[in-house]
Amino acid sequence: MSATHQPPATATTGGRLTVKDLITVGVFSAFYIVAFYVAGMLGIIPIFMVLLALMCPIVGGIPFMLYLTRVKKLGMVTTPACSSGSSCWAAAWGGRPCSSDRSQASSPT
Repeated sequence: MSATHQPPATATTGGRLTVKDLITVGVFSAFYIVAFYVAGMLGIIPIFMVLLALMCPIVGGIPFMLYLTRVKKLGMVTTPACSSGSSCWAAAWGGRPCSSDRSQASSPT
């Protein structure tokens, strides 16, 4: 064997994301979103509103830590992070991108 011979990419060394990896990403992302949503909805109860900053990371962290036990390739954490970050950004802006035309939105037509 030559000195430049490298073993093929396996599940532990990297490679491309397969369909099984993308299904794992989708399942655990959905589980994380549901867990975080349920914890956030407890904020409706006044006493839990104070504890919300403590409850959401703990309840959302459980499925995320379970997901990290399944991560084997580069990009498996980046994919759900980008999707959840972009959905939070869209929700903060009302589902539309930033625009400098805010004066037209408030003026009557």
